Amino acid sequence: MTSTAIASDLTRATKEPWTILHDFAFTGGGAERVVAALATDSLPGSPVAVLGGSDEAMRDVGFPVHTTTLLSKSLIRPDTYRHLAPALPRMVSNLPPIEGNVLVSSYAFAHHVRCTGKLVVYCHSPLRQVWSGKAMYANSVRPHLQLGLTLSRGYLRRRDRQAARAADHYIATNSIVRDRIFECYGVDASAIIPPPVDTHRFYRSPEKRQDYFLWVGRIAEPYKRLDLAIEAVRGTDHQLVVAGDGRDRARMEAIAPPNVRFVGWQDSDQLRHLYQSAQAVLFTSEDDFGLVPLEAMACGTPTIAFRAGGATISLLENETCIFFGDQSADSLRTAMSQSEQMNWNHDEISRAAGAYDLRSFSARIRDFLDSI
Repeated sequence: MTSTAIASDLTRATKEPWTILHDFAFTGGGAERVVAALATDSLPGSPVAVLGGSDEAMRDVGFPVHTTTLLSKSLIRPDTYRHLAPALPRMVSNLPPIEGNVLVSSYAFAHHVRCTGKLVVYCHSPLRQVWSGKAMYANSVRPHLQLGLTLSRGYLRRRDRQAARAADHYIATNSIVRDRIFECYGVDASAIIPPPVDTHRFYRSPEKRQDYFLWVGRIAEPYKRLDLAIEAVRGTDHQLVVAGDGRDRARMEAIAPPNVRFVGWQDSDQLRHLYQSAQAVLFTSEDDFGLVPLEAMACGTPTIAFRAGGATISLLENETCIFFGDQSADSLRTAMSQSEQMNWNHDEISRAAGAYDLRSFSARIRDFLDSI
């Protein structure tokens, strides 16, 4: 693999070396972009490992060339790793301990790893399949898998809680995730450090905006609610561009009307252009944080967001976003019409992203690791 990311000229080494470990990198979502930032800007030169992933996805999102995959590539594949959830806690905890300190980027099973030094978990969310999103995930799989997930939920929760309590420190992305960590694990997060947006990659452009709304994300997670955006534009003159990929893409394309265009996974340059040209970004999910609205913000583009989760913390109503209150196509459609009537200040929207600058994030990560 070759990496396209470039380390900041302001990076410095931490007092002690760290290994960066991530869950799965089969697609390039927000969590993977955080890992790329950690590896290239926050802790440049640190070894990086994943439980599973594809070389192409890791290369495209900016992982280092020599990223190590810890679990069997023949076993942990895009079409299998979710079905293996009941076995993954034991598989990960049975791996040989990693030498030295480990910074884990986790939303699933990476925090089950053992190491000989300090274990710090940067938590995107406790495992959604068994905690906050258990009902939605159960309904998204085939009936025979629903039974298996239901039967294993208690076991997975116990193992998840045990692993969390074995870590030395937890870092939360915001107060919502901090509270969820305590609710699920009984663990107090030591710090809150929001994910970064790279304002050197995502920035305002003077080019004229085009007549489309944009949806960005993994077309795999049921909570992302791409179906909501599709239904909101059905039977209207609105154009919707969908940027992303995943196992549900074919199904979503099959139900989409002609005014929905799927463009697949986009690299940062392509994605920046889509953000810069869009009328607004549709953020239909209840995300714990949500990096897409911040990237849109950096490009001066407003977001139409479901009023829930991390969006209520990072976005400013009527300044950088419009919220819709019900997770329904009608509610979203009304908000889209309201957005078209707004006189958005695109320069002010772009400036608001400075609160999540990559250099500030990296400095806070290094300062925290040096303090423990």
